Amino acid sequence: MQMMQKFAGHDIRQARQLIGLTQRALAAKLDISAAYLNQIESNQRPLSAAVGERLRQKLGLDLNSSPDPLVEHWIAQGLPADARMRAAQALQICPEIGDWLQRQMLPAAVPHSEDAYAEIGDWFYLQDNHIESLDRAAEGVFRDAGFRITELDRDLEAYLRRFGVQVDLVDDPALARGYDSTAKRVQLGRWLTPAQRAFQLAQQLLWLQFSDRVEDIVKAANLTSPAADPVLRIGLANYFAGALVMPYQDFLQAARDERYDLERLQRLFQCSFESVCHRLSTLQRPGNKGIPFYFVRVDAAGQIMKRQSPAGFHFARQGGACPLWNVHEALSRPDQILVQRVRTPDERQLLCLAQAVIKPGPRHGDPARRFAVGIGCELRFAPDIVYADGLDLTGVSGVTDIGPGCRHCLRPNCAQRAFAPLGKAVHADIHQRARVPLRWG
Repeated sequence: MQMMQKFAGHDIRQARQLIGLTQRALAAKLDISAAYLNQIESNQRPLSAAVGERLRQKLGLDLNSSPDPLVEHWIAQGLPADARMRAAQALQICPEIGDWLQRQMLPAAVPHSEDAYAEIGDWFYLQDNHIESLDRAAEGVFRDAGFRITELDRDLEAYLRRFGVQVDLVDDPALARGYDSTAKRVQLGRWLTPAQRAFQLAQQLLWLQFSDRVEDIVKAANLTSPAADPVLRIGLANYFAGALVMPYQDFLQAARDERYDLERLQRLFQCSFESVCHRLSTLQRPGNKGIPFYFVRVDAAGQIMKRQSPAGFHFARQGGACPLWNVHEALSRPDQILVQRVRTPDERQLLCLAQAVIKPGPRHGDPARRFAVGIGCELRFAPDIVYADGLDLTGVSGVTDIGPGCRHCLRPNCAQRAFAPLGKAVHADIHQRARVPLRWG
C-alpha cells in the first residue's frame, strides 16, 4: 500500500495517546528513532510512505481515515490505555456504536464544538498557527505602500484615505476602535499608544481590502460552533494586523540576526512583548520557517487565556497548567525574562521563556491587566537563541519535569501535585504519610 507523503503530526500524536504509548515506545515499534518520531509529530518532517505503512500494519492506524471524534474525550476523561484500546477495537468492528455515542454524548465527547474559542484554537493548531494568504497580503501591502515602522500609525491613516476613510481620536476609555461604515470614519481611543493605533488600523485595512480572503478562510474552516465564525474572523484580523506591523521576511531575518532577542525585536518593530512573542509563533511559512515556538498567555489564577502551538506542545484544557512551569513564577518577578529548561512526560526537552505583562488602564484609578506571556521551543533550537547562552543544556540537574496539568499528568512523585489524575482512584492510608500525599491506583 503506497501512501503519499504528508504532514500528519496531529493525527499521529492523537492516535498514540489513544493507545497509551509514549513517543519512545511507539518509535521502537516502528523501528525509527524517538527524535525522528518527535519531528513527525511536530510537523517538522513529513510522514513517509514507509512509516505510514508500518503504522497501519503494526498498530492498525490508517492515517488516510479521519480521526475518531471520541478519542479526545477518552483521553481527557482519563480512560486507561487498555480500555481505550478495547473501545477503539469495538468501534472498528461496529462503527455505528461510535455514531450513536457521538449523538448521545456530543456536549461531553466533543467539548470544543460547544466552545468557539477552543475550536478555533484547534483550527489554528492544525494550520501550524500560520495563515499564508493573510501573511502574504500583509507583507505585500507593507512593501507596496512604502510603510515605515517608525511612522506606521500615520502611514496607515494616510493609506485608509484611499478608501475614503477618515480616522478620529476620541476620549472614550472604553473604546479601542469603532467603525461607522456609513460615515466611513474610524474612531480610535486617544489612550492607545502609536503602536496600538497601528495595530487597530491594520485590522480595519483588512476589512476594507481583504475581506474576501477572510470569508474564503472561514468558509473552508467549516467550524461547528454557532459562534465560531465571527470569533474566527476576529482571530484572523488579529493575525493580519500582527503580520502587517511585523512583516514576515523582515521580522524573521531580524529574529535570526538578533538570535531571537525579544527585547531587541520589541525596539526594532516598536511592538509589545506579547505581540513579538505571538508573531514568533506564526513564522511557519513553507520553505522559510522560523523556530517553531509555542505561545501562551496565563492569568494570575493559572488559567490559559491564549495558546498557540506549532511546536506541538500540549496544553491541558481543564484543571489548570503545571505549577512548575515558569509562566507562573513570571507573575511574581516582573521586568524579568525567565529562562527554564523542561522535560515533558513524553521525554521531550524544551526551552521556555516567560515574562509578566502589565497593561495599565486608560485613566488613573482604572485597574491594570496583569498576566504572564510565555514562548518555548524544543531544546535542539536552543543554540540559536540568545537566552540559552550559559544554560546547561545537557546536565541532569538542570532540567525541570513538567506536565500538562495535574488532572492529565501521571508523574507519581511530583511535590507540587494538587489532584490525582482523571480516572485514577486515590489510595489513602491513615498509618502512612509520604512526602507526596496523593497516591493512586
